[in-house]
Amino acid sequence: MKFRLFYRGHLKPKKSSDVKEKQELRRKFQIQLKELWSQKPLNPQFSRYIEEPYLSDSRPNKINIIKKVGNFSFVPLVCETFHTVADIDIIFLRPEEPGSIVTKGGD
Repeated sequence: MKFRLFYRGHLKPKKSSDVKEKQELRRKFQIQLKELWSQKPLNPQFSRYIEEPYLSDSRPNKINIIKKVGNFSFVPLVCETFHTVADIDIIFLRPEEPGSIVTKGGD
């Protein structure tokens, strides 16, 4: 399965970014990931593992892929439970000459 997540906007260097900015990026990607979970092959094959009736089931051998971090719940696409892996390619589209991200200061 191949898919692309898109973000258009300013990305600050790691040192100057704050929690609010990171959360805004997560929100942008969350909208796209939610849509991805509604498409084949994730739905219907895996979607039952994140639906409310399934989550409230208290059987000890039940598979649960939802991860909680603080007040947030995440449904990872890549997890050991389903033996899924990912290959990530990042494409920076910038209105500059090729190579300028390196020669004019980048991270």
